[in-house]
Amino acid sequence: MKSMKTIAEKVQEFRQSKGWNKSALAKAVGTSRQNIDNLEAGENLTPRYISKLAQVMGVTVDSLLDGNDPMPNAPLATFAERLRDSRTKAGLTAAQVGDSLGMLGQQVTNMEVRGDEIRASTLFALADLLEVDPRWLATGVENEVSDKRISQKTLTIARAIALFPDDRRDALAKLLGIKLD
Repeated sequence: MKSMKTIAEKVQEFRQSKGWNKSALAKAVGTSRQNIDNLEAGENLTPRYISKLAQVMGVTVDSLLDGNDPMPNAPLATFAERLRDSRTKAGLTAAQVGDSLGMLGQQVTNMEVRGDEIRASTLFALADLLEVDPRWLATGVENEVSDKRISQKTLTIARAIALFPDDRRDALAKLLGIKLD
């Protein structure tokens, strides 16, 4: 027989799977940390937040409220989730990402928690730093050639090499052990 998970267990499991503290979840839902404390302690959350909580968790309200319905492995539905997941997988802190991009770590945290909008140049810089496809980072849709992701740095280098005289380009290719077409 399946064990029935309570809302409190589902929320706590979700929050921990994302590496969020209670304050981060509270910000994402638009409620107080105290409300998240109360919810995880088994008390009810105000009904106006149930819908937002389900949205943040990537589940339906019915799934959240129904103890028999297992929590799905929700895809990384938002830019904020994809950014946070990519940064974590890269082993970087928000402060390190901020330093690399010339911004404050708090700005990166705000992007991860609130989904703050960013400029295209920042999106490409983030994707390059985190070694992910910028289209996926922005939309969640994998590029058709996602297994052949090319960073902006790689493209810049390739363009520079293309300007080399043929003999130098051939010598570099030989040195690198690659075949040029």
